[in-house]
Amino acid sequence: MFILHRLAPDEGPRLKEVRLRALAEAPYAFGRTLAEESAKDDAFWAERLANPAVATFVAEKDWQDVGLVTAAPLPNGPSDAIGLYGMWVDPSARGLGVGAQLIHRLIDWARAQGYRKVLLGVVENNHHAIALYTRLGFTLTGEASPHASGACEHHFERLL
Repeated sequence: MFILHRLAPDEGPRLKEVRLRALAEAPYAFGRTLAEESAKDDAFWAERLANPAVATFVAEKDWQDVGLVTAAPLPNGPSDAIGLYGMWVDPSARGLGVGAQLIHRLIDWARAQGYRKVLLGVVENNHHAIALYTRLGFTLTGEASPHASGACEHHFERLL
């Protein structure tokens, strides 16, 4: 059984730890690097969690964080949409429904905040993530952009 938890502003060290684990394990999936994020000070992580427009959720099993996802406003995006960022599930918990649980929690939060859709980008070679998002009702928007890894990032949306 997994416990889902929205991180509070005083949980910056927890966010930093799980985020750095994610970047170390799956660097191809993120727009930032482990070196960039490792250099951020404690104030950065606390400020990230203190922003009421941003929600970061973790999945925990046996006192270990095994998943992470963040909802945040899109820079220059539509006001009725929220972005899904930083989705990651520890390899020990993959295939157990953690990703789906995190996304459902994010969607519930987005609905409660009045958003009408969730937008995200995923690199073209991340087939497991694409399958998860598609299974959960996300569809391709037809837009794509270059990703920091050099791969193409396809954009998806889910109406709420």
